[in-house]
Amino acid sequence: MQLIWGTTPRTLPGPAESTVKISSVVVSSFAVGLLVAAIVLCVALQLVLQRTGFGRQILAVRVNPGMASAVGVDVARIFLVVFAIGGLLAGVAAVFQGLRFSATPTMGSTPIFYALVVAFFAGPARGPLFILATGMAIGIIESESTLWLTAKLSSLVVFGLLLLYLSQTELRNVMGRATRRRRRPAPAPAASTATGS
Repeated sequence: MQLIWGTTPRTLPGPAESTVKISSVVVSSFAVGLLVAAIVLCVALQLVLQRTGFGRQILAVRVNPGMASAVGVDVARIFLVVFAIGGLLAGVAAVFQGLRFSATPTMGSTPIFYALVVAFFAGPARGPLFILATGMAIGIIESESTLWLTAKLSSLVVFGLLLLYLSQTELRNVMGRATRRRRRPAPAPAASTATGS
């Protein structure tokens, strides 16, 4: 991308940004549009997953690809379609990002990091609406942290949340393994045979 378009930030043509006042809160029109688009897309994806046969195939592949393939589901096709859906959603977010700020070859680096954090917190078995709510919660926490930290240091809050989550998950796994070892029955002593002359 840098070889074709260079490294100079480019602005995308679109409607001018305005402000929307909701009670005593003032937000930008692009932020409202992005929120509405995210909710609409996540609701549509949730309905596809729960109400259509193809959506149920996606859920089956997510749970057990081997079993889904055994009953006739084309697993490779499902992977390809899911990848395309993810690219479409990322493209919508990129368009809003480019309209609001500017488009650069590295504009996706920071969103990928936040997407991984949201994926860790939400888990792989959650639906699109739960993942959206998790992402919004992390964004609100980071935004509120700017009341006490600078804008650059506020990203450390997300790192801290991820570290705490991974630490407690690993601690819970260690305690679970220790509990299973304690509950495991002791092996029966080997029967000894008496020999006599």
